[in-house]
Amino acid sequence: MSDYVIRQGERVAVETIKPDAKPIRQRTDTFSKVPLGWAAAAAKATKTPRAMVWVLLQHLAWQNDRAAFPLSNAVLVKYGVSREVKRRALAALEAAGLIVVERRHGRAPVVTLIDA
Repeated sequence: MSDYVIRQGERVAVETIKPDAKPIRQRTDTFSKVPLGWAAAAAKATKTPRAMVWVLLQHLAWQNDRAAFPLSNAVLVKYGVSREVKRRALAALEAAGLIVVERRHGRAPVVTLIDA
């Protein structure tokens, strides 16, 4: 059955089109936005500075819009993470298969996040 409208004095047949229902998008992985200052304070309060390393890894991947990026000590020092803590955290994350680290002599290592 067609409906009609009047356009410029003439009767015109129109058909009502019903759009397909949008499929409900299932989020495969939930996430959390955390202010970096708050995360640094929480890492310090709970005596887990290595946790701040993985928070910063996620932030830098988002900021650089890619999975591989250099991780300098200067970035970590702003959030209370020492070179030694960075080294241990990267080694633990690499052993767990969550990241790949390309170590470069005298330069910041390039970290690549692996989708878990």
